[in-house]
Amino acid sequence: MVTAADNHSETSTAAAGVNPPERTSRQRSFAFFKGLFRGDRYRLDERQRFYLLLTIFNVMLVLIMLLLLLRQGLTDEVQNLEVEVTRVVVMQLACERRSAALEVLLSRTPTSTPFLAPSSASPSQSPLPSPTALTTATLLPTVPSPTAQPTTETPTSTATPTCTPTPTPTTQLPTEPRPPDTPTPTHTPMPTDTPTPINTPTPTYTPTLPPPDVLGITPTLMVRADSGAPVSVVITGSSFFPGAAADLGFVPVDIPGGVTDTTTIYGAVPVSMGTGVYNLRVTNTDTQSDTLPLAFTVTRPANPDTTLESSCLVTYGAAGDLSDGDDDRVQLIFFDVPDAVIDSVYIRVYDPDTWGPSPGQGLDRYKEPAPPGWDTTVRFSVRGGPGAYSHPDAQTLHPTTGVTSGNLLATEAFSQNTDLNEAWYAFGPFVPSSGEHVNGRYVFKLAVVGESGNDGNLYNVALSTLPYNNTAPAGARAFAFSWTFALTDTARPGLYPYLDSSVTDFTQHNCDFDYGDHSSGVMVFRTPERELQVSGSSISGDGICESSSFGLGVEYTVTEIKTRWSVDFAALSFNVPSGDNDVTFWATSDGTALAIFTCPGIEPPP
Repeated sequence: MVTAADNHSETSTAAAGVNPPERTSRQRSFAFFKGLFRGDRYRLDERQRFYLLLTIFNVMLVLIMLLLLLRQGLTDEVQNLEVEVTRVVVMQLACERRSAALEVLLSRTPTSTPFLAPSSASPSQSPLPSPTALTTATLLPTVPSPTAQPTTETPTSTATPTCTPTPTPTTQLPTEPRPPDTPTPTHTPMPTDTPTPINTPTPTYTPTLPPPDVLGITPTLMVRADSGAPVSVVITGSSFFPGAAADLGFVPVDIPGGVTDTTTIYGAVPVSMGTGVYNLRVTNTDTQSDTLPLAFTVTRPANPDTTLESSCLVTYGAAGDLSDGDDDRVQLIFFDVPDAVIDSVYIRVYDPDTWGPSPGQGLDRYKEPAPPGWDTTVRFSVRGGPGAYSHPDAQTLHPTTGVTSGNLLATEAFSQNTDLNEAWYAFGPFVPSSGEHVNGRYVFKLAVVGESGNDGNLYNVALSTLPYNNTAPAGARAFAFSWTFALTDTARPGLYPYLDSSVTDFTQHNCDFDYGDHSSGVMVFRTPERELQVSGSSISGDGICESSSFGLGVEYTVTEIKTRWSVDFAALSFNVPSGDNDVTFWATSDGTALAIFTCPGIEPPP
């Protein structure tokens, strides 16, 4: 820093007209910092500020260069240290290898006596002085002389032991008598600690085959018959290998020619398969399998004139009892059509009256009254609109208020009527929208109620687009939550309860099957995977109801739900004189009534 005295001196010199000497940058910087340390008051002009910044920059530049040099030196030291460590490791490895080689050499036993060979050996040389020379390693003279003048030399070579015998010179040594020959020791290898190998069978490589992948079956629908030739089927997919087997549920598929194509299986199934829905499964010989759920359906031939696959429905008069087979004298039947149907529909009833030419003749059941004669009246009512189906009581096993829920579309009471005996009666026409709209379908309810008497009214109902014959609308269905019907020697209809994804068990209920008194055999419950049988105390006797349950294990919760099971009464045998037996059947899951359809399928109720 430039001090005040310096400024005064410059000012005085300038006043005297003498130019002061020009200071160098170093002098100016020194003067500046001197003023700073002394604490003198000093005002920086533009030039001095420039020199200050320049000095600071120079100092910083020097510091940076010092740091870079220090870093480079540390890097070089690290690299040198790494090289030195590598050299030491290499030397250590070399020493270990030499030590190992020396140990191997010392462990060997020589096969001949070691000797010291002269530097120039020949059979013509003078004989060796004595055996002592061999032990002292004294070399023989290289030039022969008539007069033996041995010269003593310092040995320049040492005898090297060897395991290979060396030819002995033919000149005999003038030594003491040779001791008897002793067997030359032979080299015996040193035993090494080698672990005894375990006799482990060598694994053979078996390629892992991919599991089968089932895509479909053709056809997907078969109409059963009691007898006939097997029905051909074609199964498509991938990874089908020779020896593979195919099954529809519990029914094996016959494959006459075996599996010869990895994508196609040609087989056949019996035409007498039971009705129902089946899963398709293909299993390779390595037990890997694949299942296509709900792939194949077996139905009975369509009969447009019966509500069920065969036989008739039965409703007794209000004075009837459980021994008749009707547990409540009420039957609710639901018909539904897709909401795309626009044509009017009719609900047709076959033989709605309760009468016969004489007691014991005709379709209906006559019970002896006092006084004698037919005395039964049964009412048929058609309902639609809100609540006809969705009313909670309408979907119960023994409905009360649900019988009359919804809008009344038509009603008629029938008793003795010769004109309607074994004839059709049509309710309608009804536009589809007059039914209750539920989940894309229009639902109609037909309520059949025994109002009086004790006779049994046997009848059939059908949904039709025409009043004079039975032509079902496309996609029409019929179902109920309880069915009362006649089982005859020739008519054994199947029933098909739907199980949704919420079910955990299945309970069957049956009334007045007369089991043990007039019937025998088993009821068969067919799922997509297995066939279950019910017999004995789970089948009702005369005037009583029985039930039994099936649990849906973990292995069946996926493959046996979202479809309809099949209830088959064909294996039951009835011994009643008339060959007829009126019964009631329903099914529940967790106490909730299941919708029971009249044909197999996978579609749920609305």
